[in-house]
Amino acid sequence: MIQNKTDVYQTYLPKIAVSVLFCQTYTLVRRNFKNKKMPLRLKFIEESGVPISFQKPGQIDVRVGPCSAKSWNEEKIPLDGRIYICAGTVILKNGRRLQANFEINTHTFDFLNRDSVKIFIEKEQAWYYFNEPELFKILGVTEVEALPYTWMPDRPLAYSKQGPYPMKN
Repeated sequence: MIQNKTDVYQTYLPKIAVSVLFCQTYTLVRRNFKNKKMPLRLKFIEESGVPISFQKPGQIDVRVGPCSAKSWNEEKIPLDGRIYICAGTVILKNGRRLQANFEINTHTFDFLNRDSVKIFIEKEQAWYYFNEPELFKILGVTEVEALPYTWMPDRPLAYSKQGPYPMKN
């Protein structure tokens, strides 16, 4: 129980400091990776100690702040206006299925935040943003063969239409 200022400082400041550090690091790394169009290699992330993690199959987090999220354990993703970070599948136009992570915005029926889509390439042990030209080379397809894709989170949306859902412009 908090009884004085010292208790507040000891209880909350470490949590706030970690949250701020994570937010600043995540923003810096994401900006650098997005601008340079480079993959997020698991080896680099482990060696550098950068606090980046990816959703495992079936895992969902809900954003509770600009740089924080908490685990979502319900069976379905509600359409409640929040942003969910999901593991799921992207299905290319040619039918190829790829493990993916992406954000779903439930305040609109477009749902998918296309800038957030990352594809895991196992042989590279790396995550690629979908807009990286190198990704198509690694997959051995052209953009014409791959786009438009459809997508599905590993857990269903609480929505009358079931996936896969189309990529919106």
